[in-house]
Amino acid sequence: MKAYLPLLLAGLWLVGSCTTPDSSGGETPESVLRPADYTVLTGSGGTLGTALLSSDSEGIELSGGSEVYSGESLPELFYRNPGGLSFVTGQSPCDGRAGLYRYPEQILLTGEVLAGFDPCKSDLLSIAHAGTTLFLAIRNTENGEKPPAYILRKFPLEGGAPADLILEGQPVDLETDGNRIYVLVTNELTEGNSSRLVVVHAGNMEILEDLALEPGARSLTRVGQSSLLIGYPDLHQLLDMDSLTNLEKIRYQDSFRPGFCNQNPFSDATGERLFYTYPVTEGPWAGVSAAAVYDFPGRTLRIYYFDNFLTPGQLGNELDIGTASAVGYDRLNGLLLVGYRRASDPGRGGMLRLQIDGEFRYLDHIELPAAPFVILGQ
Repeated sequence: MKAYLPLLLAGLWLVGSCTTPDSSGGETPESVLRPADYTVLTGSGGTLGTALLSSDSEGIELSGGSEVYSGESLPELFYRNPGGLSFVTGQSPCDGRAGLYRYPEQILLTGEVLAGFDPCKSDLLSIAHAGTTLFLAIRNTENGEKPPAYILRKFPLEGGAPADLILEGQPVDLETDGNRIYVLVTNELTEGNSSRLVVVHAGNMEILEDLALEPGARSLTRVGQSSLLIGYPDLHQLLDMDSLTNLEKIRYQDSFRPGFCNQNPFSDATGERLFYTYPVTEGPWAGVSAAAVYDFPGRTLRIYYFDNFLTPGQLGNELDIGTASAVGYDRLNGLLLVGYRRASDPGRGGMLRLQIDGEFRYLDHIELPAAPFVILGQ
């Protein structure tokens, strides 16, 4: 049975997801689920691989997988959308490479995205993509003692020359709808650490809009098909992506912040929910992460702490859960997919399926060759 303990904080509801743990592993009552396939990008050491999963009411099976990329460590700079995962692959000095893993084709495209710049004097700050075209924010210090140059680069991975746009201020994050690129720009030299949203035409790389924002913005996230979430440590703002009109602005109290700023969240197709891993700061799970879902219409945050729906035996000996490492959503069945790292071996892990539409239930889990890095549901 699910129980909620709501707390209203500056217009935001915090809900802890609680159940009575079922030692049977959630086998009753039986659910009838539609067959669904999941693509899980897994990470161990510096190796990024895939685990292809097939699922139905009977459980989950590993149906295939392969190695995608191998380097010194897992990518820290990446961007996901339903078509693929783009990420910076070059992790050593003077190495300016980036890649795009396409989910439908299960292929990796890579490119030397700093071509034309001195890679030893250039840093990649953010990445996004549409189709097979990368968009990159670059800081270049070839001017020596002068202030660095900040560039937005369009880099086609399947033919075509790069196109650049000089930016006035440091790009912090990127988002795109395919036709436009949304660039979050800050200027730390101005009073109050000013923030702006620069909208660029993805075709001709010309600036369409330059909108002043409240200072201190940290992140951009596309929500549904037509909304843009601007994340701050102490608030969030939702804009219409076409008109840039404000849809909502929620400021948090100091005692609670939803924590999706810079957590690489993603939304469902309706734009009503945001999924991400929540960094826990208090209680027995302090210092690790839990799966979280933010509901925009209800202004409700649900945090799925593992010990609220798993028995001590499942948490320990059976699953050996250390922390949530990734989340996904199965829209066909209304399931939250929670990837985790093992407590005794963080390079290994697995994935849980939780029924979150309707009555909450922990359904099942599968062990994977490595810990989930990104989960793509169906």
